[in-house]
Amino acid sequence: MAVPGTVAGLALAVERYGTKSLAEVMAPAIRLARDGFVASPTLAGIVADSFEELAANAPLASVFCPDGLPVEAGATVKNPDLATTLEKIARYGPDVFYRGGIAEAIVAESAANGGFLSRSDLAGYRAILREPVRGKYRGVTVLSGPPPVGGTPVIEALQILDRFRVRKGRPLAPETVHAVAESLKRAYADYHAFVADPGFVAVPLDRLLSRAYAKRRAKEVDRNRMTAKVVAGEVPRDPGPSTTSLVVADRHGNLVSLTQTISDFFGAKVMVAGTGIILNNEMKNFSARGVNAMAPGKRMRTLIAPTVLLRGSKPFAVLGTPGGPRISATTVLLVSNLVDHDMPVQEAIEAPRYYARDTEKDLAVESRFPKETREALASLGYTFQEMKDYDLFFGGAQAIVIDRRTGNRAGGADPRRDGTVSGY
Repeated sequence: MAVPGTVAGLALAVERYGTKSLAEVMAPAIRLARDGFVASPTLAGIVADSFEELAANAPLASVFCPDGLPVEAGATVKNPDLATTLEKIARYGPDVFYRGGIAEAIVAESAANGGFLSRSDLAGYRAILREPVRGKYRGVTVLSGPPPVGGTPVIEALQILDRFRVRKGRPLAPETVHAVAESLKRAYADYHAFVADPGFVAVPLDRLLSRAYAKRRAKEVDRNRMTAKVVAGEVPRDPGPSTTSLVVADRHGNLVSLTQTISDFFGAKVMVAGTGIILNNEMKNFSARGVNAMAPGKRMRTLIAPTVLLRGSKPFAVLGTPGGPRISATTVLLVSNLVDHDMPVQEAIEAPRYYARDTEKDLAVESRFPKETREALASLGYTFQEMKDYDLFFGGAQAIVIDRRTGNRAGGADPRRDGTVSGY
Protein backbone atom coordinates (compact mmCIF):
# COMPACT_ATOMS: atom_id res chain seq x y z
CA MET A 1 0.00 0.00 0.00
CA ALA A 2 0.97 3.62 -0.47
CA VAL A 3 0.48 6.39 2.09
CA PRO A 4 -3.24 7.31 1.98
CA GLY A 5 -3.56 10.85 0.65
CA THR A 6 -7.33 11.31 0.48
CA VAL A 7 -7.77 12.70 4.00
CA ALA A 8 -5.01 15.29 3.60
CA GLY A 9 -6.13 16.26 0.09
CA LEU A 10 -9.80 16.75 0.90
CA ALA A 11 -9.04 18.57 4.15
CA LEU A 12 -6.76 20.96 2.26
CA ALA A 13 -9.46 21.55 -0.36
CA VAL A 14 -11.98 22.43 2.37
CA GLU A 15 -9.48 24.70 4.11
CA ARG A 16 -8.43 26.59 0.96
CA TYR A 17 -11.62 26.65 -1.08
CA GLY A 18 -14.53 25.55 1.11
CA THR A 19 -17.38 27.61 2.49
CA LYS A 20 -18.22 25.18 5.32
CA SER A 21 -16.30 23.60 8.18
CA LEU A 22 -14.70 20.17 7.92
CA ALA A 23 -17.30 18.82 10.38
CA GLU A 24 -20.16 20.15 8.24
CA VAL A 25 -18.93 18.64 4.98
CA MET A 26 -18.14 15.28 6.62
CA ALA A 27 -21.53 14.93 8.31
CA PRO A 28 -23.27 13.17 5.38
CA ALA A 29 -20.47 10.61 5.06
CA ILE A 30 -20.57 9.94 8.80
CA ARG A 31 -24.34 9.44 8.61
CA LEU A 32 -24.02 6.99 5.69
CA ALA A 33 -21.32 5.00 7.45
CA ARG A 34 -23.29 4.75 10.70
CA ASP A 35 -26.87 4.37 9.41
CA GLY A 36 -25.97 2.54 6.22
CA PHE A 37 -26.95 2.63 2.55
CA VAL A 38 -28.79 0.19 0.31
CA ALA A 39 -26.54 -2.16 -1.67
CA SER A 40 -27.15 -1.90 -5.41
CA PRO A 41 -27.03 -4.89 -7.79
CA THR A 42 -23.69 -3.54 -9.08
CA LEU A 43 -22.12 -3.46 -5.61
CA ALA A 44 -23.54 -6.89 -4.78
CA GLY A 45 -21.97 -8.26 -7.96
CA ILE A 46 -18.57 -6.77 -7.17
CA VAL A 47 -18.68 -8.20 -3.64
CA ALA A 48 -19.65 -11.63 -4.99
CA ASP A 49 -16.76 -11.54 -7.47
CA SER A 50 -14.32 -10.67 -4.64
CA PHE A 51 -15.94 -12.92 -2.02
CA GLU A 52 -12.99 -15.20 -1.24
CA GLU A 53 -10.60 -12.28 -0.73
CA LEU A 54 -13.08 -10.28 1.34
CA ALA A 55 -14.01 -13.27 3.49
CA ALA A 56 -10.32 -13.77 4.35
CA ASN A 57 -10.22 -10.42 6.18
CA ALA A 58 -12.54 -10.42 9.20
CA PRO A 59 -13.22 -6.65 9.39
CA LEU A 60 -13.99 -6.48 5.64
CA ALA A 61 -16.18 -9.58 5.87
CA SER A 62 -18.18 -8.10 8.75
CA VAL A 63 -19.21 -5.19 6.51
CA PHE A 64 -19.59 -6.76 3.07
CA CYS A 65 -20.15 -10.46 3.84
CA PRO A 66 -22.47 -10.57 6.86
CA ASP A 67 -23.47 -14.07 7.98
CA GLY A 68 -20.61 -15.44 5.89
CA LEU A 69 -22.25 -14.64 2.55
CA PRO A 70 -21.83 -11.76 0.07
CA VAL A 71 -24.14 -8.84 0.74
CA GLU A 72 -27.24 -9.00 -1.46
CA ALA A 73 -28.80 -6.21 -3.50
CA GLY A 74 -31.33 -4.36 -1.37
CA ALA A 75 -29.58 -5.08 1.92
CA THR A 76 -28.32 -2.22 4.12
CA VAL A 77 -24.54 -1.88 4.37
CA LYS A 78 -23.22 -0.24 7.56
CA ASN A 79 -19.66 0.56 8.65
CA PRO A 80 -19.92 1.94 12.21
CA ASP A 81 -16.15 1.80 12.79
CA LEU A 82 -15.63 4.09 9.80
CA ALA A 83 -18.26 6.47 11.20
CA THR A 84 -16.25 6.71 14.43
CA THR A 85 -13.02 7.31 12.50
CA LEU A 86 -14.62 10.05 10.40
CA GLU A 87 -16.05 11.70 13.52
CA LYS A 88 -12.53 11.92 14.97
CA ILE A 89 -11.20 13.51 11.76
CA ALA A 90 -14.14 15.94 11.66
CA ARG A 91 -13.48 16.98 15.26
CA TYR A 92 -9.68 17.05 15.40
CA GLY A 93 -8.63 17.51 11.78
CA PRO A 94 -6.41 15.40 9.53
CA ASP A 95 -3.56 15.18 12.06
CA VAL A 96 -5.55 12.60 14.03
CA PHE A 97 -5.39 10.36 10.96
CA TYR A 98 -1.69 10.84 10.19
CA ARG A 99 -0.21 11.07 13.71
CA GLY A 100 -2.58 9.60 16.30
CA GLY A 101 -4.09 6.26 17.18
CA ILE A 102 -5.60 5.81 13.72
CA ALA A 103 -2.11 6.07 12.20
CA GLU A 104 -0.78 3.51 14.67
CA ALA A 105 -3.59 1.11 13.73
CA ILE A 106 -2.86 1.54 10.00
CA VAL A 107 0.87 0.89 10.51
CA ALA A 108 0.15 -2.20 12.62
CA GLU A 109 -2.25 -3.59 10.03
CA SER A 110 0.25 -2.95 7.26
CA ALA A 111 2.98 -4.80 9.16
CA ALA A 112 0.65 -7.70 9.96
CA ASN A 113 0.05 -8.17 6.25
CA GLY A 114 3.69 -7.92 5.18
CA GLY A 115 3.65 -4.20 4.38
CA PHE A 116 6.34 -1.60 5.03
CA LEU A 117 4.40 1.54 5.93
CA SER A 118 5.88 3.39 8.93
CA ARG A 119 4.61 6.04 11.35
CA SER A 120 7.07 8.53 9.84
CA ASP A 121 5.64 7.84 6.36
CA LEU A 122 2.19 8.89 7.56
CA ALA A 123 3.40 11.81 9.71
CA GLY A 124 5.47 13.20 6.83
CA TYR A 125 2.73 13.12 4.19
CA ARG A 126 1.65 16.44 2.70
CA ALA A 127 -1.00 17.21 0.11
CA ILE A 128 0.30 19.24 -2.84
CA LEU A 129 -1.50 21.90 -4.89
CA ARG A 130 -0.62 21.77 -8.59
CA GLU A 131 -1.84 23.72 -11.61
CA PRO A 132 -4.09 21.76 -13.97
CA VAL A 133 -2.86 20.95 -17.46
CA ARG A 134 -4.51 22.97 -20.19
CA GLY A 135 -5.27 22.49 -23.88
CA LYS A 136 -7.74 23.32 -26.66
CA TYR A 137 -10.23 21.15 -28.55
CA ARG A 138 -12.38 22.68 -31.30
CA GLY A 139 -11.98 26.05 -29.57
CA VAL A 140 -13.03 24.70 -26.15
CA THR A 141 -10.52 25.07 -23.30
CA VAL A 142 -9.84 21.76 -21.54
CA LEU A 143 -8.50 21.76 -17.98
CA SER A 144 -7.55 18.42 -16.44
CA GLY A 145 -5.46 16.67 -13.80
CA PRO A 146 -1.71 17.42 -13.92
CA PRO A 147 1.12 14.84 -13.59
CA PRO A 148 1.37 12.38 -12.06
CA VAL A 149 -2.35 11.91 -12.79
CA GLY A 150 -3.94 11.48 -16.18
CA GLY A 151 -5.04 14.77 -17.71
CA THR A 152 -2.00 14.88 -20.00
CA PRO A 153 -3.01 11.93 -22.25
CA VAL A 154 -6.60 13.20 -22.36
CA ILE A 155 -5.55 16.62 -23.69
CA GLU A 156 -2.89 15.18 -26.01
CA ALA A 157 -5.40 12.75 -27.54
CA LEU A 158 -7.99 15.51 -27.99
CA GLN A 159 -5.47 17.83 -29.66
CA ILE A 160 -4.41 15.06 -32.05
CA LEU A 161 -8.09 14.29 -32.77
CA ASP A 162 -8.60 18.02 -33.42
CA ARG A 163 -6.59 17.56 -36.65
CA PHE A 164 -9.26 15.22 -38.06
CA ARG A 165 -12.74 16.02 -39.32
CA VAL A 166 -15.53 14.44 -37.30
CA ARG A 167 -18.97 14.17 -38.90
CA LYS A 168 -21.49 15.78 -36.59
CA GLY A 169 -24.07 13.33 -35.31
CA ARG A 170 -22.00 10.31 -36.41
CA PRO A 171 -19.87 9.47 -33.33
CA LEU A 172 -19.49 5.83 -34.38
CA ALA A 173 -18.64 6.44 -38.03
CA PRO A 174 -15.64 4.21 -38.93
CA GLU A 175 -13.38 7.15 -39.78
CA THR A 176 -14.20 8.81 -36.44
CA VAL A 177 -13.54 5.67 -34.39
CA HIS A 178 -10.27 5.14 -36.29
CA ALA A 179 -9.15 8.74 -35.61
CA VAL A 180 -10.05 8.51 -31.92
CA ALA A 181 -8.32 5.12 -31.51
CA GLU A 182 -5.13 6.28 -33.21
CA SER A 183 -5.07 9.49 -31.15
CA LEU A 184 -5.51 7.54 -27.91
CA LYS A 185 -2.74 5.08 -28.76
CA ARG A 186 -0.22 7.89 -29.24
CA ALA A 187 -1.32 9.71 -26.09
CA TYR A 188 -1.02 6.50 -24.02
CA ALA A 189 2.45 5.77 -25.45
CA ASP A 190 3.69 9.25 -24.54
CA TYR A 191 2.11 9.03 -21.09
CA HIS A 192 4.04 5.84 -20.33
CA ALA A 193 7.29 7.32 -21.65
CA PHE A 194 7.22 10.81 -20.14
CA VAL A 195 4.70 11.25 -17.31
CA ALA A 196 5.56 10.68 -13.63
CA ASP A 197 5.76 12.68 -10.39
CA PRO A 198 7.03 16.13 -11.45
CA GLY A 199 8.77 16.43 -8.09
CA PHE A 200 11.19 13.77 -9.37
CA VAL A 201 10.98 13.89 -13.17
CA ALA A 202 11.01 16.82 -15.58
CA VAL A 203 7.78 16.16 -17.51
CA PRO A 204 7.96 17.99 -20.89
CA LEU A 205 4.40 19.33 -20.71
CA ASP A 206 5.03 22.37 -22.89
CA ARG A 207 6.03 20.07 -25.75
CA LEU A 208 3.66 17.17 -25.11
CA LEU A 209 0.66 19.51 -25.06
CA SER A 210 1.73 21.86 -27.83
CA ARG A 211 -0.41 22.19 -30.95
CA ALA A 212 2.68 21.65 -33.10
CA TYR A 213 3.40 18.29 -31.46
CA ALA A 214 -0.23 17.21 -31.89
CA LYS A 215 -0.02 18.12 -35.58
CA ARG A 216 3.14 16.05 -35.99
CA ARG A 217 1.60 13.03 -34.24
CA ALA A 218 -1.57 13.34 -36.35
CA LYS A 219 0.50 13.17 -39.55
CA GLU A 220 1.68 9.70 -38.50
CA VAL A 221 -1.86 8.34 -38.78
CA ASP A 222 -2.66 6.33 -41.92
CA ARG A 223 -6.33 6.97 -42.58
CA ASN A 224 -6.62 3.63 -44.37
CA ARG A 225 -4.77 1.40 -41.92
CA MET A 226 -4.59 0.73 -38.20
CA THR A 227 -1.17 1.35 -36.65
CA ALA A 228 -0.13 -2.05 -35.31
CA LYS A 229 2.53 -0.71 -32.96
CA VAL A 230 2.70 2.80 -31.56
CA VAL A 231 5.80 4.15 -29.81
CA ALA A 232 6.42 7.33 -27.87
CA GLY A 233 7.10 10.45 -29.88
CA GLU A 234 10.46 12.16 -30.07
CA VAL A 235 9.92 14.63 -27.24
CA PRO A 236 13.29 15.71 -25.83
CA ARG A 237 13.56 15.09 -22.09
CA ASP A 238 14.97 17.75 -19.82
CA PRO A 239 17.45 16.51 -17.22
CA GLY A 240 15.87 16.18 -13.79
CA PRO A 241 15.58 14.26 -10.86
CA SER A 242 -11.83 1.66 -7.45
CA THR A 243 -11.79 4.72 -8.14
CA THR A 244 -14.68 7.06 -7.30
CA SER A 245 -15.76 10.05 -9.34
CA LEU A 246 -18.23 12.83 -8.66
CA VAL A 247 -18.83 16.27 -10.16
CA VAL A 248 -20.55 19.32 -8.68
CA ALA A 249 -21.66 22.69 -10.08
CA ASP A 250 -23.31 25.41 -8.02
CA ARG A 251 -25.42 28.43 -8.94
CA HIS A 252 -22.41 30.74 -8.60
CA GLY A 253 -20.51 28.96 -11.37
CA ASN A 254 -18.12 27.06 -9.11
CA LEU A 255 -17.20 23.62 -10.46
CA VAL A 256 -15.60 20.58 -8.81
CA SER A 257 -14.52 17.38 -10.50
CA LEU A 258 -13.27 14.93 -7.86
CA THR A 259 -11.74 11.57 -8.72
CA GLN A 260 -10.15 9.52 -5.93
CA THR A 261 -8.84 5.98 -5.94
CA ILE A 262 -7.60 3.09 -3.82
CA SER A 263 -6.69 1.31 -7.11
CA ASP A 264 -8.43 -2.11 -7.35
CA PHE A 265 -11.91 -2.83 -6.03
CA PHE A 266 -11.46 -2.91 -2.21
CA GLY A 267 -7.78 -1.91 -2.66
CA ALA A 268 -5.48 -4.31 -0.83
CA LYS A 269 -8.54 -6.30 0.40
CA VAL A 270 -7.62 -5.33 3.98
CA MET A 271 -9.66 -3.27 6.43
CA VAL A 272 -7.88 -1.83 9.47
CA ALA A 273 -9.53 -3.41 12.51
CA GLY A 274 -11.57 -0.97 14.57
CA THR A 275 -11.32 1.88 12.03
CA GLY A 276 -13.44 0.85 9.04
CA ILE A 277 -10.60 2.01 6.75
CA ILE A 278 -9.83 -0.06 3.64
CA LEU A 279 -6.15 0.01 2.66
CA ASN A 280 -5.17 0.85 -0.92
CA ASN A 281 -2.90 -1.11 -3.27
CA GLU A 282 -1.61 1.93 -5.14
CA MET A 283 2.03 0.77 -5.17
CA LYS A 284 1.14 -1.40 -8.19
CA ASN A 285 0.97 1.85 -10.19
CA PHE A 286 4.74 2.29 -10.04
CA SER A 287 6.88 0.78 -12.80
CA ALA A 288 9.90 -1.44 -12.36
CA ARG A 289 11.99 1.07 -14.32
CA GLY A 290 11.75 4.27 -16.34
CA VAL A 291 10.36 7.66 -15.36
CA ASN A 292 7.73 6.07 -13.09
CA ALA A 293 10.15 3.85 -11.15
CA MET A 294 9.62 3.70 -7.39
CA ALA A 295 11.51 6.14 -5.13
CA PRO A 296 11.13 7.33 -1.51
CA GLY A 297 8.55 10.12 -1.25
CA LYS A 298 7.57 9.77 -4.90
CA ARG A 299 3.90 9.72 -5.93
CA MET A 300 2.93 7.02 -8.40
CA ARG A 301 1.19 8.04 -11.58
CA THR A 302 -2.44 7.21 -12.26
CA LEU A 303 -4.76 7.91 -15.17
CA ILE A 304 -7.47 9.66 -13.14
CA ALA A 305 -8.42 12.80 -15.09
CA PRO A 306 -11.00 15.11 -13.48
CA THR A 307 -11.78 17.63 -16.23
CA VAL A 308 -13.40 21.04 -16.74
CA LEU A 309 -14.39 22.54 -20.10
CA LEU A 310 -14.64 26.29 -20.77
CA ARG A 311 -16.11 28.20 -23.70
CA GLY A 312 -14.19 31.44 -23.61
CA SER A 313 -13.96 32.23 -19.90
CA LYS A 314 -17.30 30.66 -19.02
CA PRO A 315 -17.76 27.13 -17.66
CA PHE A 316 -19.29 24.75 -20.19
CA ALA A 317 -19.00 21.34 -18.51
CA VAL A 318 -17.39 19.46 -15.63
CA LEU A 319 -16.79 15.73 -15.86
CA GLY A 320 -14.89 12.74 -14.52
CA THR A 321 -14.89 8.96 -14.47
CA PRO A 322 -13.36 5.93 -12.78
CA GLY A 323 -12.12 3.05 -14.95
CA GLY A 324 -8.37 2.54 -14.52
CA PRO A 325 -6.61 2.66 -17.90
CA ARG A 326 -9.96 3.29 -19.63
CA ILE A 327 -10.33 6.71 -17.98
CA SER A 328 -8.52 8.58 -20.76
CA ALA A 329 -10.57 6.94 -23.51
CA THR A 330 -13.88 7.52 -21.70
CA THR A 331 -13.01 11.18 -21.06
CA VAL A 332 -12.01 11.79 -24.68
CA LEU A 333 -15.21 10.17 -25.96
CA LEU A 334 -17.36 12.18 -23.56
CA VAL A 335 -15.71 15.47 -24.58
CA SER A 336 -16.16 14.60 -28.26
CA ASN A 337 -19.81 13.65 -27.74
CA LEU A 338 -20.49 16.99 -26.05
CA VAL A 339 -18.41 19.22 -28.32
CA ASP A 340 -18.54 17.51 -31.74
CA HIS A 341 -22.04 16.07 -31.64
CA ASP A 342 -23.94 18.42 -29.28
CA MET A 343 -25.35 15.46 -27.39
CA PRO A 344 -27.42 16.06 -24.25
CA VAL A 345 -25.28 15.12 -21.28
CA GLN A 346 -27.08 11.87 -20.41
CA GLU A 347 -26.99 10.72 -24.03
CA ALA A 348 -23.29 11.56 -24.22
CA ILE A 349 -22.63 9.35 -21.19
CA GLU A 350 -24.78 6.44 -22.34
CA ALA A 351 -23.43 6.39 -25.91
CA PRO A 352 -21.61 3.15 -26.89
CA ARG A 353 -17.99 3.15 -25.75
CA TYR A 354 -14.77 1.76 -27.14
CA TYR A 355 -11.20 1.67 -25.93
CA ALA A 356 -7.82 1.61 -27.69
CA ARG A 357 -4.39 1.61 -26.08
CA ASP A 358 -0.84 1.33 -27.33
CA THR A 359 -0.23 -1.82 -25.25
CA GLU A 360 -3.39 -3.72 -26.21
CA LYS A 361 -4.02 -5.47 -29.51
CA ASP A 362 -7.81 -5.39 -29.75
CA LEU A 363 -10.25 -2.51 -29.91
CA ALA A 364 -12.55 -3.14 -26.91
CA VAL A 365 -16.16 -2.33 -27.82
CA GLU A 366 -19.55 -2.62 -26.18
CA SER A 367 -21.75 -5.26 -27.81
CA ARG A 368 -24.10 -2.61 -29.27
CA PHE A 369 -21.20 -1.20 -31.30
CA PRO A 370 -22.55 -1.06 -34.89
CA LYS A 371 -21.84 -4.08 -37.09
CA GLU A 372 -21.16 -1.94 -40.16
CA THR A 373 -18.54 0.06 -38.24
CA ARG A 374 -16.80 -3.13 -37.11
CA GLU A 375 -16.70 -4.43 -40.65
CA ALA A 376 -15.24 -1.18 -41.96
CA LEU A 377 -12.62 -1.10 -39.20
CA ALA A 378 -11.74 -4.75 -39.77
CA SER A 379 -10.76 -3.81 -43.32
CA LEU A 380 -8.24 -1.37 -41.75
CA GLY A 381 -6.70 -4.17 -39.69
CA TYR A 382 -8.69 -3.90 -36.44
CA THR A 383 -9.58 -6.87 -34.27
CA PHE A 384 -12.11 -6.63 -31.47
CA GLN A 385 -12.74 -7.57 -27.86
CA GLU A 386 -16.48 -7.49 -27.32
CA MET A 387 -17.74 -6.46 -23.90
CA LYS A 388 -21.32 -6.57 -22.64
CA ASP A 389 -23.35 -3.37 -22.86
CA TYR A 390 -22.90 -0.87 -20.01
CA ASP A 391 -19.96 -2.90 -18.70
CA LEU A 392 -18.07 -1.86 -15.53
CA PHE A 393 -14.95 -2.15 -17.71
CA PHE A 394 -15.77 1.22 -19.31
CA GLY A 395 -15.97 3.15 -16.04
CA GLY A 396 -18.76 5.28 -14.61
CA ALA A 397 -18.72 8.81 -16.03
CA GLN A 398 -20.44 11.72 -14.30
CA ALA A 399 -20.91 15.11 -15.95
CA ILE A 400 -22.70 18.44 -15.64
CA VAL A 401 -23.25 20.79 -18.59
CA ILE A 402 -24.01 24.49 -18.02
CA ASP A 403 -26.21 26.34 -20.51
CA ARG A 404 -24.34 29.45 -21.64
CA ARG A 405 -27.47 31.58 -22.01
CA THR A 406 -29.53 30.63 -18.97
CA GLY A 407 -26.92 29.21 -16.59
CA ASN A 408 -29.12 26.15 -16.08
CA ARG A 409 -27.24 22.98 -15.15
CA ALA A 410 -28.01 19.55 -16.58
CA GLY A 411 -26.48 16.54 -14.85
CA GLY A 412 -25.79 13.12 -16.29
CA ALA A 413 -24.78 9.89 -14.52
CA ASP A 414 -23.51 6.57 -15.79
CA PRO A 415 -25.70 3.47 -15.48
CA ARG A 416 -22.53 1.39 -15.85
CA ARG A 417 -21.67 2.06 -12.19
CA ASP A 418 -24.79 3.16 -10.31
CA GLY A 419 -24.42 6.83 -11.17
CA THR A 420 -27.05 9.25 -9.93
CA VAL A 421 -27.94 12.92 -10.29
CA SER A 422 -29.30 15.27 -7.64
CA GLY A 423 -29.83 19.00 -7.46
CA TYR A 424 -32.00 21.84 -6.29
